[in-house]
Amino acid sequence: MDEATLRRIDEFWARRLGCDEAQLRAAGRHVLKQDRAAPPHVFLLAREETLIVRGESRACAAVTAAMGDKVSLPSVAVLAEALGPRIDRIVGPAFLGYRDAPPELPPGAGEVRVLGATDRSALMRLHDAVTDEEWEHAGIQLEDPRAHVIGAFEEDRLLAAASFATLLERVAHVGVLSHPMSRRRGAGRRVAAAAASAGAERGLLLQYQTLEANQPSMRIATVLGFERYAASLAVRIAA
Repeated sequence: MDEATLRRIDEFWARRLGCDEAQLRAAGRHVLKQDRAAPPHVFLLAREETLIVRGESRACAAVTAAMGDKVSLPSVAVLAEALGPRIDRIVGPAFLGYRDAPPELPPGAGEVRVLGATDRSALMRLHDAVTDEEWEHAGIQLEDPRAHVIGAFEEDRLLAAASFATLLERVAHVGVLSHPMSRRRGAGRRVAAAAASAGAERGLLLQYQTLEANQPSMRIATVLGFERYAASLAVRIAA
């Protein structure tokens, strides 16, 4: 990843986290205050020898104390020790990868095209075939008329779908979802590549985020050439 791309990513995360860009490259641990309007949480971003911790002050203090001197993401056991019953949900560790140019469309199953109004029933069938968590992580919007959703079709059957969300007018966050009966056929990587290309056409930096434990999704990131920038972990705190 070249320096110009890294600076674009640093600028994005500095704005998103409310910190100085230099903190994203400074070795050590940096604790940031949570936006008062946000629900209580702890968010951690680990990059090389740098760890950013942002969230509710009391929860951040408990987590960093339980971590000792470490600047890597804490384990579930450490989080449980620090926060106990306050933990509502943990998301991560997650891979954060980027590229600044559109990927080539890889080979695989399905004819790739943008979904239209007549494809809603096919998208609903995909929605019903996956778990709520899978659908949430993909970030595909059924009701948003502005959503740019791309699908891979085999006749009238939707094998996979992908779209991107624009973050801070800088980044295209690519989300992808494959039908359980159509996985390992390359359809997911094809629609993800097409969605990324659509984001690149708008001059956006391309972001791919997925749980590190999700090996099929990690394979898509590798095939499409998304380079690791950091890893993240998010903890939602119970009210």
